[in-house]
Amino acid sequence: MGLNQKTGRFNAVEWTENEKEENPNRRGFVHATPNVHALQYADETSYFMVGDTWLAGTTWRLPFRHAPTSDDYRPGPGIGFEDAIHYRKNQGYNSVSMIAAFPNWDTDSNLSTYSDENGVFCAMLGKNSVMMWPKKREQTLLAA
Repeated sequence: MGLNQKTGRFNAVEWTENEKEENPNRRGFVHATPNVHALQYADETSYFMVGDTWLAGTTWRLPFRHAPTSDDYRPGPGIGFEDAIHYRKNQGYNSVSMIAAFPNWDTDSNLSTYSDENGVFCAMLGKNSVMMWPKKREQTLLAA
């Protein structure tokens, strides 16, 4: 008998080539090549890591919103974790480096800035505090 006195059966079916193209991780775990100079999937397909660093990925800067995203999404105000993942995946990225430790940051006291379509820059100063200024001001701040 198995777990909780249950037994059963299933059939494992190999991924199709189209399914592997859709998600290369279906090729198996990544490991070193025999000469240990490169990486490859378990099926011996070459693996080339293209990644981004999101040190604050588990903080309020990229909230997990449970919101739908789309292929034509462009990062902007209100970006969520799902949006960022989808955007980078569409760009061909296959990895993200994050700090996954608790307690995670409430705020790191550093400005998080972006510019809207009107050239107005916004800075998140904390969860509930935003500072806005016109583009000329940003150029002054960057020159200082």
